Amino acid sequence: MKWYIAVPLSVGLVVTAACAGGSKDGGVTPIELSVPKDQIPSPGLCRVWVSGEAPARQPLARSCDGIEWTAPLGARILYRPDD
Repeated sequence: MKWYIAVPLSVGLVVTAACAGGSKDGGVTPIELSVPKDQIPSPGLCRVWVSGEAPARQPLARSCDGIEWTAPLGARILYRPDD
């Protein structure tokens, strides 16, 4: 399963994410985020994830429409594809 960060920037599931423009050649640089399994958004939804915040204090998963405008600076947006 691939996860993508839409906004550049506990024991849990390690999520592999990609950050666009993170390498010198403008490619994609993989990063790992520790996201508890019960905090992963449902298929087709997005979730703002703020590193260093407790899972219970993270914003809830929601529609991806306009979510980048609600994310605080430095946050990541988790996207879970339908497939």
